Amino acid sequence: MKKRLFSLSLMILMLSSCAGEVNSSSGEPVFSSESSSGEATTSVSIGSSETSSEEIVYNYVDVNEPKEIILSSDSIRINAAGDYDISGTLLEGQIIVNVGDDEDVTLNLYGISITSSITSPLYIENANSVDISAKSGTENFIFDERNERVSDEDDGIPAAIYAQCDLTLKGSGALTVEGKFNNGIATKDDLEIKNETLNVIAVNNAIKGNDSLTIDSGIVTAISTKGDALKTENSDVSSKGNQRGTIAINGGVLNLYAACDAIDASYNVEINENPTINIYTDQYSPYSEEVSYVDENTLYVRMKSSIYSSSYHYSAYFSNGNMGSFIDLSYDKSLTFNDRGGQTTYYYYQLSRPNNYQYVTFFRYSAAQSSSQGNDYTNKTDQLTINESRDMFTISSFSSTSIFGSWETYSSSQNGGSQGGMTGGPSDEGNTDKGSYSTKGIKSDNEVIIRGGVIDIAAYDDAIHANKDVELENGSFGSGNVTINGGNLTIASNDDGIHADNTLLIGGGNITITKAYEAYEGTSIYINGGISNITSSDDGINAASDEASPYLEINDGVVFLDAGGDGLDSNGSIVMNGGTVVAIGPTDSGNGVLDFDKTFSFQGGLLLAAGRSGMNQKPTAFGISSLAFSYTYASSLSTNDYLIASYNEEVVAALKISKSNMNYFVYAVSGLQAGTYALSYASNYEGSQITGGYYVGGSKGTTIASKAVSSFPYNA
Repeated sequence: MKKRLFSLSLMILMLSSCAGEVNSSSGEPVFSSESSSGEATTSVSIGSSETSSEEIVYNYVDVNEPKEIILSSDSIRINAAGDYDISGTLLEGQIIVNVGDDEDVTLNLYGISITSSITSPLYIENANSVDISAKSGTENFIFDERNERVSDEDDGIPAAIYAQCDLTLKGSGALTVEGKFNNGIATKDDLEIKNETLNVIAVNNAIKGNDSLTIDSGIVTAISTKGDALKTENSDVSSKGNQRGTIAINGGVLNLYAACDAIDASYNVEINENPTINIYTDQYSPYSEEVSYVDENTLYVRMKSSIYSSSYHYSAYFSNGNMGSFIDLSYDKSLTFNDRGGQTTYYYYQLSRPNNYQYVTFFRYSAAQSSSQGNDYTNKTDQLTINESRDMFTISSFSSTSIFGSWETYSSSQNGGSQGGMTGGPSDEGNTDKGSYSTKGIKSDNEVIIRGGVIDIAAYDDAIHANKDVELENGSFGSGNVTINGGNLTIASNDDGIHADNTLLIGGGNITITKAYEAYEGTSIYINGGISNITSSDDGINAASDEASPYLEINDGVVFLDAGGDGLDSNGSIVMNGGTVVAIGPTDSGNGVLDFDKTFSFQGGLLLAAGRSGMNQKPTAFGISSLAFSYTYASSLSTNDYLIASYNEEVVAALKISKSNMNYFVYAVSGLQAGTYALSYASNYEGSQITGGYYVGGSKGTTIASKAVSSFPYNA
């Protein structure tokens, strides 16, 4: 459609251009029949420092021309499809787009600044789709200065830029958006970003596409002071059969700062190709107006009303391995929260938190059983490594003798039984996980898939997390799967590094976890490739579930782990068919570098592990040319010593010891022949570092143990 080119005055004067001029006698805009260049655009200039406000209050005057643009003293209303070039300043006003359901509009920004303290500065009321293009060399600003939204009854337009249709942000210029009312940029349907430099800061969600959010390229900085940085809302299937709710990042440079989740998808998170993504949540974001507070003096235990019974009482046993003390829990209160799909009531217990203990075990007793003892009880947890970043343990379920749960944060958002604190705004847009807000790096209600990119995450909660307990709008529950097939990931987390409620698959990539409570956690974990260098205060790799049979399988790739709790831990079985695992376990005997409830079948690959004697578990070798043996050393290795595994005097692998009192060692290998397999140690060792404390090459040291093997499989 050929559009007319004109210029006009509006409140802050619309400047005239060569394509049209203002009639000085009537004040009406003069329209030319077409643009001088023949381009199908409409040009609107807003703002002038040369004209007083008395001269520029301008209302639309009915002329014999199509009402493509309706002007008032505080708005520009676009009523026809086409391309519109916009420049200038509007200090208190709004641009509104309202065209037909099958019509498209492009807004070309040539240097604008629009501010409103009354309504959304840029509102797409109706269209098929709208493109907003920041043109090359220009800087553009949208300021939503309304007071912060505080309740569901506040039904104002929920973003500084809000679209009731598909919205695309593009161009090689820059666009800055500030949303003090609620969201920064939001659309009811699909949102796509490409090429432009986009800076968004908002009190709630910085960038939100209800149906989907796709970032193909550009430099994007998204800051949320109380909510999420990137978010989708819907998870149903469209009339065309398209699944809604995915956040896809295919390129660009993203800097994401969030008080809650940095990336929160109602369906999938998919990271493809080679974007650069930097993520900071909660305390790690300097923009968070409120951050998590951990009570150093009180430890809370809670459970849902569905599993609570006043017939039971609880105690906690704190220890540093073998020695410790019991403390009884006292009932505190009950709180009710507005969760997805309804309300959930939790019952709380508390105790005074003792200092200088590394582990805790929670016990449940019947009315007939005495508290503060570990011989006669109804249920108990495993020995748990205390998470210093958390002050609450949430019990999720009980089995015949066990208690299952996870560490969380008790905070002001829970106190009072509502979604206060940093819930991210109204109840339909906040984070209501487990009755409190979520502060994860990347979170999905179905699946997280990472195929590439350079990703750096500093998260107060799990760095990467997939849910399976969320009922989706498509009628199913989330898969709870995380798949990583490529990319370079660096993670620091105050909780889990990578957590899948269901299946965690590592198929490729380079993953470094510098800080985590548990580095990898899932019901089923498959390691099929990649290089993992992971450090954890509790378990390194943990296959656990209170609903299904946990399973850990290692087929390829390289894993180095340094765990404060168990190294490889499965509440079911472990199978190793290939790959390399070099592991350092805890210094106490209450956990083990290897911990499995059923079996550990070793059929291929290389395993070299060091820990503290106590649990003393090892794999069983099966198949041709497989060997597995363990050895308890009468002395011990300490920090900066090397544990060296060899075959016929040739070094197979070496492990640099990072802590004291290491005296239990496991060596399993396949693919070699009959000969002498040995473990030795050295204080000085010259080899090549593969990753973390895993080395190859060099020479063997002083022998600790050796085995002359003539037939396979060999177990000792």
